[in-house]
Amino acid sequence: MTYSDSVFQLLKWFPNMPIADYEEDMDLPYVIYGEALTTYIKKLAVTNDANQLIRVFDFLEEMANCEDEEVQNLLQVGVLEVLWDDRQLYFIAHKYMHQKTADIFKRIGAYFTEPN
Repeated sequence: MTYSDSVFQLLKWFPNMPIADYEEDMDLPYVIYGEALTTYIKKLAVTNDANQLIRVFDFLEEMANCEDEEVQNLLQVGVLEVLWDDRQLYFIAHKYMHQKTADIFKRIGAYFTEPN
């Protein structure tokens, strides 16, 4: 994955993810990831869809292991910081994330406090 094809890759992994509200922003990965993907993760958490949550965090781990630093930054800023800011999602993230994603998630603690 590269930053330039990150939205394409996301939609390839999750073709049924609702993006109707963001169709005009398809060339803005931070909007698609920070809004559409995190909203999708929230929905999966509320419905307790463990299989899809596992798939989402598998995808996030792919991003974490990507050599493209822009992809890793997109993961950290566009997704993980949003998850960090929501108490329920913070704990869901810890439950499902893999090692490399967890390492990036821990770095956020240097500048964000744990949600109440």
